[in-house]
Amino acid sequence: MSSSRASDSSRRTKSTKATTISSKTRRSSAYDDDFEQHMVDNNMYPPFYDYPDDRPTPKPNNLIESRQMLSNSRPSLSPSRFTDSKFESFQRKNNTASEGTVMRNVIIPIITGETDIPNEGHLPFTNIESITGEATVKAVPDFFDGARPGYVDKAVREDLSQMIIPTKHADCPVAPNFYLEAKAPRGGADVAQRQALHDGAIGARAIHSLQNYGEKEPVYDGNAYTYSSTYLDGQLKLYAHHVTAPTTPAGLPGYHMTQVDTYALTGSRKGFVEGATAFRNARDLARRHRDGFILDANARARRSNTLLVDEPEPAEAQQYGDSGSGGFVDGEEDVALGAVAAGKIAISRHFDEGSVPQYLDAEDEEQSQESTSLGALEPAASFATSFTSSFSTQSVTRSKRSKTSRSPPTEPQLHKKRTRHGAP
Repeated sequence: MSSSRASDSSRRTKSTKATTISSKTRRSSAYDDDFEQHMVDNNMYPPFYDYPDDRPTPKPNNLIESRQMLSNSRPSLSPSRFTDSKFESFQRKNNTASEGTVMRNVIIPIITGETDIPNEGHLPFTNIESITGEATVKAVPDFFDGARPGYVDKAVREDLSQMIIPTKHADCPVAPNFYLEAKAPRGGADVAQRQALHDGAIGARAIHSLQNYGEKEPVYDGNAYTYSSTYLDGQLKLYAHHVTAPTTPAGLPGYHMTQVDTYALTGSRKGFVEGATAFRNARDLARRHRDGFILDANARARRSNTLLVDEPEPAEAQQYGDSGSGGFVDGEEDVALGAVAAGKIAISRHFDEGSVPQYLDAEDEEQSQESTSLGALEPAASFATSFTSSFSTQSVTRSKRSKTSRSPPTEPQLHKKRTRHGAP
């Protein structure tokens, strides 16, 4: 009888525990089969998504120009510098069963090259406000690029904290808009794409919040300013992410993921060079977008917190122009913001704590002759086509708005309390 009572008690205890566990709400993860639908339900759309209303798949307005920029050659990947023996070494190192080993031995030292772009990885985005209302697990990108926190004005960091600051780590890059999700050869390509979809939406929203910081109405220019990538068994995929306006008055913005290209890196040296070139150029392009919007947000933050006097207003649309040759700063030649590049003194706007110093691009001596500094010069001729929409479209939109709020008051006075600008 004692044994029977103990058995009954054990069954009741197990039943109670099962009920308690099942009653808890489980957050959706990229490893779940229904995660993609969960993303779609929250306005995050994967590549080639078949919209129920038969509308065409939204693509970034600057997609063609972006693809052209990603194909620009990199001196560090020339035959004399990335030799056949180095490629064969890459092939051997790629043959591993561990995701961590792929990141350590393949992605970081070989594909990314040497660069000063602030990056991190494997940090949960615990500070970012969830797009799904906490129904999804926190994003934990394997690799991401962002800006140094000090480059962003303190007021902007405070106002957009849960949009652009991913973690509580003080030195973690902010406003991340380039991501990589890697898997071992036996990993899941579908899982990597879902993770990149989630990462890219967070990055697109971060850049969009900077783009619209301090504006009365949000701007939706249809351009991609965020990029993500996946790497699995030698195959690299690159994606662009852009934001679209809500389809209903009370709706939320849409976040769209578009496949830019796919590269087979292990088949031949030529294939590797094409993929690594696009990857490194995508990182540089993401930085150009990110730094340009940080410059604009910093300027608007300072104007809202200083004495309004009758003096020339800083040019709001001074954007980050491309070099005349269309080339990017390459790995070994890459320089940090504020450094001296190719013997040319860096240009500074004398920003406060939250400033972004400026630099000049320089790959080779002949390529650097027509280079332009970040935000300091007009876009070069090669950038004056539709790709100027990357930073000029929002300026055009703003020019149609009333500028009365920026005009000096009749009696100049100090703003004793700064108006905080929330996320769009």
